Amino acid sequence: MGDDDNADIERFIQEIEQARENIRINGLQGALENLFYKFGNIFDYKPLDVLDDWESDLPLSQPQRRIRIEASGYIKGLFDDQTPNVIDLMDEMVLEKLHISLFDRCAAVRENVSVILGEIGSNRSLKSLRKLIDTEDECMMVKKRAKAAFESIADKGLKDGGWYD
Repeated sequence: MGDDDNADIERFIQEIEQARENIRINGLQGALENLFYKFGNIFDYKPLDVLDDWESDLPLSQPQRRIRIEASGYIKGLFDDQTPNVIDLMDEMVLEKLHISLFDRCAAVRENVSVILGEIGSNRSLKSLRKLIDTEDECMMVKKRAKAAFESIADKGLKDGGWYD
């Protein structure tokens, strides 16, 4: 490896450490900020975008997607750890950001956000989940998680009074 490669790796490590510090200090708010770190929408995807280019500022390059994966993993972990009153933290602004992140270029982020939305259980997520289910053609696990979230929310709604048509 040359000096340029080492410098790229050092920059990557520094970006990851800064992102982790943001979450450590700011919790959910820091994770939401990181979730949009050099965000790219799947509908803007270009097959020539490089996945493993350390130097690139493209949304799928290593540093950018690693930060967004960790951010979505942190939020998902709030549910995994059964953080008290975690649902109370998920206000309308958080839900809107999650709906946008549901269409991240990175499949791992889309999968985590699908699980998160299923845990939140808001009927406001049904439209976004349905759109992802209908358009996801890259990763079957993302489609599977989105379907499970959609069905969980729809079933809950029917049991709670039938608000879903």
